[in-house]
Amino acid sequence: MKTFPLSLFILVPLLLTPFFTPIPVRANESPELELTALIFTGTGQAAETLAALEPETVTAALKKTLMDKDPEARIAALDIISHMKITALADAVKAVMSDPEESVQVRAITTYPALIDAQAPAVREMLTLYGKAVGAENAARRSALKTAVGMLCHQTRQKSDVLAVLMKFYQDAPAEEKSAALAFFAELGGPGAATQLGETALNGKSEAEMEEAVKLLADWPGRDADTVLYILAAQHPDEKYRVRALQGYVGLIGRAEYAALEKIVMCRAALAVAGRDEEKRQIHEMLDPLLETHPEMRFFDGETFTGWEGEEETFRIQHGAITGGSLEKPLRHNRFKVTEAKYSDFYFRCDARILGEGGNAGVQFRSVRMQNSTEMIGYQADMTTDGTYWGSLYDESRRSKMLVTANPELIKKIYKPGEFNRYEIVCFGPHIQLYLNGYKTVDYVEDDKKIPAAGHFGLQIHDGPPSEASYKNIYVIPLEKP
Repeated sequence: MKTFPLSLFILVPLLLTPFFTPIPVRANESPELELTALIFTGTGQAAETLAALEPETVTAALKKTLMDKDPEARIAALDIISHMKITALADAVKAVMSDPEESVQVRAITTYPALIDAQAPAVREMLTLYGKAVGAENAARRSALKTAVGMLCHQTRQKSDVLAVLMKFYQDAPAEEKSAALAFFAELGGPGAATQLGETALNGKSEAEMEEAVKLLADWPGRDADTVLYILAAQHPDEKYRVRALQGYVGLIGRAEYAALEKIVMCRAALAVAGRDEEKRQIHEMLDPLLETHPEMRFFDGETFTGWEGEEETFRIQHGAITGGSLEKPLRHNRFKVTEAKYSDFYFRCDARILGEGGNAGVQFRSVRMQNSTEMIGYQADMTTDGTYWGSLYDESRRSKMLVTANPELIKKIYKPGEFNRYEIVCFGPHIQLYLNGYKTVDYVEDDKKIPAAGHFGLQIHDGPPSEASYKNIYVIPLEKP
């Protein structure tokens, strides 16, 4: 009869349903009891036996078994180590990664990541081993190493450091291996990895690289890839990639955890770039029910200031828009046209334009008027004539700083100088998002609980040189009024 050391019977709970009556084992019993005897004589529950043994005894027995001449015993020991996550045996497992038996190598390679801290040096070391295995005859070892790198990427908390390691590996990889290397970015996840895949999808050196990058992004499980996918859907020069990216974007709306208001703005953005009837139909299937349960309210009728207050000497209705300022004379103080009602959680949209050299304006939200002043206090979706601050989130007269500055390269591509640009604002709880012409430019979570989560909307014209700000097609979907 073939026998195994006690160290291996930890595997039993993984393979058998414990219907046996356990027989207690004393802590000082020999660790060389036979596994087969435990299984077939009905002593069962090996975990209880291990609980009675000293951890050092179990570790020593497993370490010894890793050097057993029988490959099956070594594999069984690795399974036990993996199941129990015995980190003290990480170095011993690492040594077995070079075992003469391929099956043992493979098991050791895929066991090792769970036993170590997934820091950048560990990822770099495993990538080096994977790089050496590329093109080798041992396909099973190469596949195991790829799996191990993916495991480390998935579990690391050092996203930015590991991203840098992956980018270096990708840059140095042979042309025929670059597509395969992209999978590690998907395993890492996060906005940085998604952005890198987006760059490859737009500027990859081969068709295979671009195709793989778009595929990985389209299958992305979380919301980190939504902005990248939308950029590809709207801007990729190749129609087939635009279509695939849009499919991924729409799929992400359906499967990721987005609030209803987020889904509304994302669906509208998708409709703006959808070219095929089938795409539009799929988007409307999500959007129309949302608008039925969250109807829009027109905030400005295009003719009167009903629902708005203040600053009638500065603001006027012109060509169906609320317009503030003048292109003929400078303004000494900031001025705001403000809603009478307050709002807390909402979706807001308007078309806005700023004219005049050096012009500055913005949309205030969750804001209030400052006493004895023309100022408002609160969040602002910023806008300037030169485009510098469009899409950015500013804290007006409170912290008086930019909370989030939009990506300047993105703004250069999407801002339309001298024209009306679509601003959309989504607020729910501490979460604030800004969208410019369909592109998400801000995704911010307020961490200061003292900041009010409700207030008025205000349309600003900033003090300074002659300039004019106009706002039209103003709508809101309120979730609640405070």
